[in-house]
Amino acid sequence: MKRGISVFGVLALSLALAACADRPPYGDAKIWLEEIDPGKGRVFVYRNRNPLTMMFPFTFVFDGKKEADFYSGTGFYRDVKAGNHTITYNHGKKKLEIEVPENGRVFIKYAVVADLSDPTNMVVEVVPVNVADREMERTILIEGELPVDRGPRIFF
Repeated sequence: MKRGISVFGVLALSLALAACADRPPYGDAKIWLEEIDPGKGRVFVYRNRNPLTMMFPFTFVFDGKKEADFYSGTGFYRDVKAGNHTITYNHGKKKLEIEVPENGRVFIKYAVVADLSDPTNMVVEVVPVNVADREMERTILIEGELPVDRGPRIFF
């Protein structure tokens, strides 16, 4: 019985790691990202690695539209029109207002925190560029999108 559990554990871990195997980390990919078009800015969205939440995708909601699901240790970016935008999370109960500068970068971090006042224990915040650049160094860049077979999700 123990051997069956061990084999299953190795197989499950292998499949989980294989999903991101062909994706570059931000630290490698940032040197070949496209130029930002005039009138636009770039928004990076990421989650740090957390083994307790790695199986739960979070949904990124930008200006009222569900944009992407992403997992622990992953991130993605969007080029958006420069100006003010809203990120909604916690089932639409909380909002984060951001300003995206023209040809600039804004980093948004989703994190799990120990906070008894919020049952979701979720915080979404703007991170300074120099800090986020360091934090995202090994974060896997993914194609931020909603899966076609999207079932019930944790909606932050």
